[in-house]
Amino acid sequence: MGQTVSTLPVDREVLSAATDGDKAATKEIVSIYLLQGVKSVKELRSAVKRDDSQQVAALAHRFLGSSRFFGAKDIGKPLEALLKMGRSKRLSAKAAGLVDLTEKEFLRIDRFFKNLHE
Repeated sequence: MGQTVSTLPVDREVLSAATDGDKAATKEIVSIYLLQGVKSVKELRSAVKRDDSQQVAALAHRFLGSSRFFGAKDIGKPLEALLKMGRSKRLSAKAAGLVDLTEKEFLRIDRFFKNLHE
């Protein structure tokens, strides 16, 4: 059973608009996003462990922006919560779980893009 448009981790129309439908540009930008995404998840996890709210806010803000560029909606929910926590300078016990959710959604996005380019 395939994924419906509403369950896809990336909005294909937003992705196409972001790259003007240029497949080579899409592939290059996606490659950069995926590399940065792996790094961002690791850095978020580390910042949460250090209770570094300022770093959590900065990382969540950057990752949220790059994810929205592609129309990745679901990853935005945990990133928005992390951003809000970081800006309030109060990371709660839920922060680690939000990083886990971010990573789970990022892995869905990663699979989506890898399937898109196969």
